[in-house]
Parts: sequence; C-alpha cells; structure tokens
Amino acid sequence: MVRCDGLPQLKLRVTAGVRLLCPSPLWSLTYTRANRQNVFSSEFMKRFPQNSEKERELVWDQVMFDSFADYVDKLKLNEAIKGPSGPVQLGVSSKFDNSDIELTWAGITRRNNEDCLLIRFQAFMNRFDVTSGDVTVDGRSDYWGDMWVSVRTRELQAATLLEEVAGTVQIGQNRMPLLVFRRATLERVK
Repeated sequence: MVRCDGLPQLKLRVTAGVRLLCPSPLWSLTYTRANRQNVFSSEFMKRFPQNSEKERELVWDQVMFDSFADYVDKLKLNEAIKGPSGPVQLGVSSKFDNSDIELTWAGITRRNNEDCLLIRFQAFMNRFDVTSGDVTVDGRSDYWGDMWVSVRTRELQAATLLEEVAGTVQIGQNRMPLLVFRRATLERVK
C-alpha cells in the first residue's frame, strides 16, 4: 500500500507484476519489472486521468524503489555505493535528472515476518523540468529514505521516501515559487 500526504489510500502490490490499485473505479495500472521503464513513456502517461500528478509520482516512486533493489547484491554493510543516477525522460516534454544517488546497507531488521536488509538511499541536487499544456515546472529535488528488502527473497517489503522540491511554476505568463515537502510510504499488500 502506498500512502502520500493529502491523498486517499492507494495500494501498490509489490510482486513481479506491479499493479496500482486506486480509489477511483475509472482506472488501474499494471507494469512488470522487466518493462518498468515503460512507465516513463508518453503512451503510459496518457493512461493517467487528468490532474493525477500525485498518483503518477507514486508509480514513479515504485519504479525507483525497484531500481534501487537491483543493487542489493552489490552492497556492503555501512559502505555507500553509487546508485542508478542520470536523466530520466518523463513522457515527451519532461525530464528528471538524478544527479548522485547513494545507497547504503545500514543493517538487518524484521519486517512482515521476514529478515530484511535495511537500505538507506539519498539523492540531492537533482534537477527537473515538467511541461503539461501551458504549465511549466522546473527546479530542484532532494530525496532520501529507507527500504526494507527481504534477505530470503530479495523482494521489497516496505519503503519510505521524503522529498523536498524547490523551483518555479509558470502558468502562461505568470511565474511563481514552488516549495513542496512530500512523504510517501510503501507497504506490502497482504
């Protein structure tokens, strides 16, 4: 289940095929980890209803957690390693540039009756620009959090994400500052 401040509860099933279950009966989205990069395509984004930016961000968060989990076997206790940094094209006219992701195995704990690796992640000074119609948003994103990955199955059990965004929003000729703090939590659906 994914929760994000200001949103109704959303559920995200964490399996080989990920399905986002939304409170609206109008839509649900599915992707597999094998084709997870497709969630950034303009075809996938067209499947979101208008004004569903927060839900879209939750799907992108899940893909991010999946990509971090790919690095689990490269981690050594208390040693930071570089994660999957670089630009991500978001549809046709938007981009997010992960400048320097660090992943650190911080310890072992239990979650959902599983022994789990506790993995810390952080990425600061990331740049982005998003255009939708006559609205343009650009700025900086700093994010960090924790993931719990099963020692036995290497499946993601839970994750937290904190993000601070600073930038500008331009609607037509009007430009205004943007300051956002976002918190998201991912948990397994039973």
